[in-house]
Amino acid sequence: MELKTDGFDYWAISFTDNEIANPNQQTLKIRRAVFLYLMIEAALQNGIITEPNDFKNGIDYTTKIVKANDQKDDPNYYMTRGFINIVNRNFKSPEKVPYSISEYTNPSWEKEAYPYRDFLSYVRAAMFYTKTEFQEKYSPTTYPLINQRYEIVINHIQNNYGIDLEGIAKGPQK
Repeated sequence: MELKTDGFDYWAISFTDNEIANPNQQTLKIRRAVFLYLMIEAALQNGIITEPNDFKNGIDYTTKIVKANDQKDDPNYYMTRGFINIVNRNFKSPEKVPYSISEYTNPSWEKEAYPYRDFLSYVRAAMFYTKTEFQEKYSPTTYPLINQRYEIVINHIQNNYGIDLEGIAKGPQK
């Protein structure tokens, strides 16, 4: 069993003998991100960590988003509006384009993260992609709102809780 987080008072992460003898950086990154993310998500749900007050400033959660790549010039294109691809909670599956605005506003979508789904998608992205990798995906010139929100998230978590999300993405340095 690679990860167990449903215990009453414990969580466990395990590795096979082969994984210990031949560590795969991507596998280690996924395990690190999942394990630490679940702690952050639980702390948020329990009020220990809060969403930054200014994270949702200027974000429209009611107007339909456009998600087709051939509509990037549309003002309602999801990235122009400040939404990023959703990195799944297990960090294994490829990230996905939000289906609709309801992925952020409907409580039945990813119940564990509701009502913080937008914020937590940024937390997961910051934990998985270094700042350089994030900016390669979401150019600061093309998507300034996304990069502004990214900075709000990493600074809030670092300054208020001492958690370095980019450090988690980078992993241990040899």
